[in-house]
Parts: sequence; C-alpha cells; structure tokens
Amino acid sequence: MAALHGLPLDAPSALPYVIRTGEPQFIPNQEDYIPRWPHGAMVPYFDQLDSGYAISITSLSPIGDKPLGAWLVTYEPS
Repeated sequence: MAALHGLPLDAPSALPYVIRTGEPQFIPNQEDYIPRWPHGAMVPYFDQLDSGYAISITSLSPIGDKPLGAWLVTYEPS
C-alpha cells in the first residue's frame, strides 16, 4: 500500500484507471501490461514478479459514484 500512497487518480496506470472509471481490468502477464499502459507506473511490485503472474482489478464503487478504491488480486502461476 505504501507504493500507492499519493498516487493521483489521473496517473496513467491500471489501478487509478479502474478507480476513476469503474471499468475492471484483467492483466494476464507483464507482456500484456506494458503495451496497454506504456506510460504508466507499474502495478506495485508487478515488475518484480515472474512474467507468469496475473492481476485483476475491480472497482469498489458503482460506476458513476464517487471513487472509493479498488480491489487488486495477484494470481500466482500454477
């Protein structure tokens, strides 16, 4: 969580995008993340994980409501 402290909602990264728009994101691996978010800050620690890890991000707010945050889950490769 410390890596996210102070991250603005307009930052070009997947997590703020989900919080801002309410649109969930599934990132199957690092190779998919980089083309989709080339100017974004890496998902915290995602750049340090093996490329087989996946991440899903879901908004904690209904679309159109004031952003509350998001739930980020990291999936370990099987």
